[in-house]
Formats: sequence, C-alpha cells, structure tokens
Amino acid sequence: MGLRAIKNHVIFRFVDEVDSKGQFVQTTKWGFVIPGHYDNSAKSPRWGVVEKVGPECKHIKVGQQALISALKWSKGFKFNGENLWRTDEEQIVAICNIPTGSLQLLRDTIVFRRHDDSVSEGKHGLHVVGKAVVETPRGTVVLRGPDVVEELKDAVIYYSEDNFFNKFEHKNEQLWYIDEPSVLVYEPA
Repeated sequence: MGLRAIKNHVIFRFVDEVDSKGQFVQTTKWGFVIPGHYDNSAKSPRWGVVEKVGPECKHIKVGQQALISALKWSKGFKFNGENLWRTDEEQIVAICNIPTGSLQLLRDTIVFRRHDDSVSEGKHGLHVVGKAVVETPRGTVVLRGPDVVEELKDAVIYYSEDNFFNKFEHKNEQLWYIDEPSVLVYEPA
C-alpha cells in the first residue's frame, strides 16, 4: 500500500463489518444481517487493525489491533478498493496483542467490570477523589494503564454515567474503560 500517515495519525480498518455507508453491520448467530444506524453503531469504542502509523506514534505499530474511542475516527475513505479510516494515537485506548489476546492499556486508562447494582451510600474505607453523587454506578478495576496510581489496582471505582459510551467486548466479556481523572471515588481492594 502506497499510503503514508503523517504526524501522530493512525490509518486503520475496522475489525467489525462496515457497510457502504460507513455504518456497522451486525450479524446474529443465525446469520441474520442487521443494518447499522450511525447514531447507535458509532457510539461504542471499536476495534481496528492498524495499517499505517505516522512518525510521531510512540505506542502503536502496524498490524496491531487497537481499541479506538467512540466517535474518534474520520469519515471512511477508499484506497485501492479497501475502506480505511484515520484517528490519532491519543484516541487509542488499548492495544490487543495478537495472538495472546492480552490488552495493553495506554496512558491513564482503567478497564473495569461494571457492577449492575447501584450504591446509595458510602461504605467503610471509601476514599473521596471527587464529588460523589447518590446512586453512583461502580465497577471493579481489572486493568490499569501505565499512568494510573497503584492504589487503584483491583479497587472498586465509582463514576458518573453521563455520556458514558465506553463499553467494549474483549474475549467475549463485556468491559468498560474510563480515564483516571474521571473516577469520582474508590474503595481500595
């Protein structure tokens, strides 16, 4: 491929199937194809295979699978018959190392398993990091990026759910991610 990326740009193709309008297509277990709707299909972070990286990229390499933040990619374009997109390295949350499937988080990213029950009051050992609200959603930290403080290892974090589109799937498990400054409070492990 004769393309070159500039600066910290990352050229990629989505792992998920995308139709001619750039909308994600979902195929059920039974083979039914459900066409995507841009508003719904793009509001989730998506996995992409990296095709080209700019010279300023420090963490991303060609051939890796990258988890790209929701709505943080360009409009698709075609090159030599292939649909491609562009993002910046800062919009990549994690790298999936093939073939092991292990995740490498970037910067101050935290991956957690969400708790479905809501919490209405603090428990013993709750450490306030920000301003907590009644009925705050919570989750257990499973992975931390290199810039996340050690004390959040395996902690239960509380966060705001406003505009929270950070749900993704990895190894058939539903996970969520958040940046460390967005954590409201936490309970140490």
